[in-house]
Amino acid sequence: MPLHLQPSLGVANTRKIKASTAWGSGAVLLWVCLIMGYPRGVPAGRLEDTPAFRACLDIPSSCRSLALGSQTPSLTGTIPTEVGLLTNLVDIVLSNNQLTGTMPVDFMQNVGILRELDVSDNRLTGNPMVNFGMFCRGLVRVDLRSNQFSGEVGDTLQECVDLVFFDISENQFSGTIPPSIGNLVSLTRLHLNDNLCEDP
Repeated sequence: MPLHLQPSLGVANTRKIKASTAWGSGAVLLWVCLIMGYPRGVPAGRLEDTPAFRACLDIPSSCRSLALGSQTPSLTGTIPTEVGLLTNLVDIVLSNNQLTGTMPVDFMQNVGILRELDVSDNRLTGNPMVNFGMFCRGLVRVDLRSNQFSGEVGDTLQECVDLVFFDISENQFSGTIPPSIGNLVSLTRLHLNDNLCEDP
């Protein structure tokens, strides 16, 4: 049963969300404190240890947003595979942190209604574009800028028909830029600079 979330401002720039749902004839009130940003960024530490992520794991079917971008790099470690349990996420924003490692396969395959993915300005590696077209339908904004991603972009991007914004600049992608990018009629912002790619 879906939770109805009513945001209200809390202390220290946190956002407290009052979630209510009816079970039987009674109502259960849940208070979930999602940390949306502190004056100096999110608390330092691993992503899986943040109150926001733990709260999402407590009610995974009702978690629609994981927004832990930071003005000051704070989060370290890898993106936990448990993100793949949050199948109703609409946006994931983990920008400007110090995350390392690759993006978990389950993370991309299981999140079926994702509209925004922003992991820019981290230290992530690997090639997130492998089979990207298999699960990118519905994605409107993708920002992978300023990481250490490598490998070929590949031609599966043509399946991402809803893309409006796509930024993979300042990485180490190589190979030929797929001509099929030109078929993405919704795409208005495309950033491929500062890679090792070649024109088609």
